[in-house]
Amino acid sequence: MTPSAKSVTTKEQVEKLIPQPQQQTLLPVAVKLEQDNALTTPFKVELYPIKDDMYSVNQNPSEEIKAIIPIETQKKVVKDNQNIYIIADQDQTWITYKKDNNSIRQFLLKKGEDTFVSGKEVRIFVGNVNAVKVFLNNHPLQLSPTSKNGVKSLVFPREAKSKYKIPLFIHEPGKEVIGSDEYELLINKND
Repeated sequence: MTPSAKSVTTKEQVEKLIPQPQQQTLLPVAVKLEQDNALTTPFKVELYPIKDDMYSVNQNPSEEIKAIIPIETQKKVVKDNQNIYIIADQDQTWITYKKDNNSIRQFLLKKGEDTFVSGKEVRIFVGNVNAVKVFLNNHPLQLSPTSKNGVKSLVFPREAKSKYKIPLFIHEPGKEVIGSDEYELLINKND
């Protein structure tokens, strides 16, 4: 052993020789943890009540508009359900939806593609509302004004809108998409 080397015999002495990281000042960040599924929210999402009527139903559409919905899709309409048909006739759009107690689905609806959703209660987020036509029970919808970026949240039936907030769906990076109602439950549970 050289004269400058030190003999270390205890754990405390070893820890003193290892450089310790400087203590950092952390910025306050809202972090919520759901113990059961380890859902973390590194940001707080502001939720807002749905204030507008979202849409109106055209009860007397022209034959040209009626012809947009394929006959086989028209026949899929289930009585007493909310039957929504969406066609991306202008451009592509992101669609996220949840019907009843089913899982949330999200996908890119490309130009020329369509989708049909039927349920007692349906929530839909459209990422590019100017690219689509939306129908409810084979009747075209006139959508109320959208946000500056062209997105639209829709709840069917309209009377159910008080149960949900905007954004309808929370997209946490690296996690499952959850509904605003589920997000509120997690936040309230953790407060």
